Amino acid sequence: MSYVVLSAVFVGIAIAVWVIAAVTDAGFARRWWLPSVLAAVVLVILTAVFDNLMIAVGLMTYAPDHISGVSIGAAPLEDFAYPIAAVILLPALWSLFARRSTDDA
Repeated sequence: MSYVVLSAVFVGIAIAVWVIAAVTDAGFARRWWLPSVLAAVVLVILTAVFDNLMIAVGLMTYAPDHISGVSIGAAPLEDFAYPIAAVILLPALWSLFARRSTDDA
């Protein structure tokens, strides 16, 4: 399995959970868009810096036949899918679980 496919599956699951949160909570997208965008910018910058450093010192290597070949510095583009998926997934889970815990009370 290539890193592109693995990343796509992970991002797809995050988007599906986000859609569920948006459908079940009318104000979800309005409340979370700005913090999510700000977090995404910070995480992408940090990922670019630290992935490049880790690759440069040899902590991580990638098999060329498993990556897309598109990179930012030495970091393959697929590495950026995980922080983006986290930014999509975590607010959605927060919204879903917070609402569920207040419904139980």
